[in-house]
Amino acid sequence: MFLGRSPDTATAEDIRRVQLHQHESGVGPATINGAVSALRFLFLVTLKRRDLARALVIMRGSL
Repeated sequence: MFLGRSPDTATAEDIRRVQLHQHESGVGPATINGAVSALRFLFLVTLKRRDLARALVIMRGSL
């Protein structure tokens, strides 16, 4: 995992850095949005971390 530690210890800044890293690495919006959906499920349902789910940003752009 990008963090190198358990996702339940993540912060909103960690989420921002992950998404920025994906974007700077050339990952397309559709792939980033798929990751956002999976991470929202992880944070909302599994970890009960609504704060981190809100930190995730849907990418806009050509698909």
